[in-house]
Amino acid sequence: SFSKYNNSHEIISFYFDDQKSKGISFLNWTKSFLNFLQMTYGMSLPWEKVIIVPVDADFQQVEVINNLVLVPLPNYKRPEFMERQALGFLTRSLGKLWFSESIWNDQEKQLWLSFGLPAFLGLRYFQYKFGSDTGIFNNIDWLNPRYKDHYFEEMVKNIHPKKNYPIISSFRENPDSQSFLKTLTYKTAMVISMLEFVVGEKVFKKGLQNFSNEYNQKIAGIKEFQMSFEKFNLPAIRNGIIGGLKEYDAFGGSSLEWFFSQWFKTKKTLDYALKGVITRKLENDFFEVEIDIKKIGIIKMPFEISIETEDGDEFRKVVSGIKKEEKVFFLTRSFPAKVSIDPDEKLLEKSRVNNHSFRFYRYRFGFDWKKDREHLVLIVPGLGNNAIDGNSLGLGVRYRFEDYRIYGIPGYGTKNKRLLYIFNIDRNNFGTHGFDAGFSFYEFGGVKSQGLRATFEPSQNPDEIGYKFHSSF
Repeated sequence: SFSKYNNSHEIISFYFDDQKSKGISFLNWTKSFLNFLQMTYGMSLPWEKVIIVPVDADFQQVEVINNLVLVPLPNYKRPEFMERQALGFLTRSLGKLWFSESIWNDQEKQLWLSFGLPAFLGLRYFQYKFGSDTGIFNNIDWLNPRYKDHYFEEMVKNIHPKKNYPIISSFRENPDSQSFLKTLTYKTAMVISMLEFVVGEKVFKKGLQNFSNEYNQKIAGIKEFQMSFEKFNLPAIRNGIIGGLKEYDAFGGSSLEWFFSQWFKTKKTLDYALKGVITRKLENDFFEVEIDIKKIGIIKMPFEISIETEDGDEFRKVVSGIKKEEKVFFLTRSFPAKVSIDPDEKLLEKSRVNNHSFRFYRYRFGFDWKKDREHLVLIVPGLGNNAIDGNSLGLGVRYRFEDYRIYGIPGYGTKNKRLLYIFNIDRNNFGTHGFDAGFSFYEFGGVKSQGLRATFEPSQNPDEIGYKFHSSF
């Protein structure tokens, strides 16, 4: 299958006879992706021809070598309702046509350029095509993980602290390359997403366009990448969140050293929490809202805080995020109903549960994924059989909140005509990472029991001896 991308570029998609439909889809997705980059970031394709080739493999990750896009066969065999996953694998790698195969990097400490920048472009395209908060399936909400939350942010947050390294780190010396690849790919993608939020679309477009043009067929790294954005980070065209915040001019008016040094060169985390909200009714019938914000993480970032009133109005302010604790004041005509930190979820925070004056609950049957800000409540069935109870059945609840896990299920035994129950409460990382403790009591199978348990299993790098201690009473 052949298609002209524009007057000077062409795209060719090879496919087997029984995969014609999917082969044409890969061609159209590629063409649409390249048009998106041209339209959004002004990036011109550095190759006259792009060739898409199916390859025999048992994995799904798309690889790019020069102008060849190698798509593993499992992506051609996906059913139609899973097409977004195939598109995701493709577009998370197409950016390598620029950043890896045309703009080269030091393979030791600058691999973020080959993995993270293409992943960012793939994320932006997916959001452009389907929406900023979309899932990997088209119409269903149950068992439909959100693309950004599940495939990017959760990948970063699931990296064990012991295996967490700065983006600018040695790949060869890293003891766990798989965990580090998550950092290079998904953390870098989210950090670049925050950079766009910080400097604004105009500066980001000019900076990315300058970087992709200036260093074509050259070796580049973090220094050149940073300089490309600082060149255009001028107050006259800057429309990002730092516009007007003097606290971030300490390194100079256009410098972004404060951003790059925190996110690329350290493994520090970001977390802001809503500590409290006080509302006072004034004599003129207005309401003064005092919002207390606490900085839990080490990284400093500007963020938005929003307030929604009972009559539906929304007001926002930008907070510098510099201080350990900050107070923000709003004056409203109507009583405040909701307060949120970073309401559009632009920042890569350690936790979003503490960002709101209210709670997001997600109720589902059996199993589901959730957004980081949500409290997931699962309704789970229980069936059993033994000589004492006979057939037993019940309907229970699983609930997980941060490091706590709660499971409770009442039931009924058809033989002994008794009420049965199981209740467990556990906490992960109790005091230290890898130490889990819990309490349980139950009546089941003719046994009534209460107990305590504890497990310590520190995460080990692949070349180290693993061990685990478990005790119960």
